[in-house]
Amino acid sequence: MLSNVNQESVDALIDTLGFDIVERLLSTYQDSMHEVLSVMKQAMAEGNVENIEYYSHRAKSSSGTLGLKTLQEIFSETEELAHNQDVDKAIKKLHNIQEIYRQSLLELKDYLRTFSS
Repeated sequence: MLSNVNQESVDALIDTLGFDIVERLLSTYQDSMHEVLSVMKQAMAEGNVENIEYYSHRAKSSSGTLGLKTLQEIFSETEELAHNQDVDKAIKKLHNIQEIYRQSLLELKDYLRTFSS
């Protein structure tokens, strides 16, 4: 059982788009998240609530598309906190985001390997 990945969402995505396209989506996601996480780190250091909200929304949507449920939940909560100008709680919510992102990607990639075997 995967703790960070919604298997049903991934299965539906593969059924709809095909495995190769899902792999390309994952590659695109990783490229964009590199930028998103970098900008969010800077926004947290500066207390820039607008960027935290904007990039949390962006990350929430793309994470949800790929079935990365834990990331989607964290970014959703962070977006709402930033929208409500609660920058300290938003920053606290994102504290371990790099590690959660890494774990989530590993789980998703391991799950996708079951389709390519």
